[in-house]
Amino acid sequence: DAELQRLSTIRKKVSGKIRQVENALAITDHNAVRFEEREELPYLYQPCAATDQRRFMVSFLALCEQRKHYQIDFYNPICRLVELSDLKAGNFSQISFLGAPVQKPDPGEKLLYQPAGTYASTYQCGSYGDTAETYRRLLGKIDEMGYEVCGRAYESDVLSILTNPDGDYTILIDYAHTPDALE
Repeated sequence: DAELQRLSTIRKKVSGKIRQVENALAITDHNAVRFEEREELPYLYQPCAATDQRRFMVSFLALCEQRKHYQIDFYNPICRLVELSDLKAGNFSQISFLGAPVQKPDPGEKLLYQPAGTYASTYQCGSYGDTAETYRRLLGKIDEMGYEVCGRAYESDVLSILTNPDGDYTILIDYAHTPDALE
């Protein structure tokens, strides 16, 4: 029955979001930096001009249309991607792309890939305006551990204004990194 299938799909999607929030809530130190291996992950994407609100919304809406084609629901986060050159320059809010992970892309779909490798990640809790301090903390820990950033940053909302009526954000920030040449 089509209705049962639709309800089952909704249940799976909500369960996935619940797991994501539970994982974030289970972390006792949101300021801690974690290092973990990740698999390659394809993203649907749209170029983004974060400094121009109109162009940002055009990119956001275009990505939402792409997500509809793949039946990626509203609860799966749209990621903000910050290029390595902007990270190194301290331009942490300079978003170059909006992206959405996709499990089974159509052949020929234009994709951006989050490469497999070791990632450093941490959470940003509070106002989105406080994100620069979180980036500085994360970069400091990567440097302290003898690593260097080697790719773009991926920001994913765990809680946002859409899922948290208090308006505070909880954002997961991931960086690819590589052993420092000094090791």
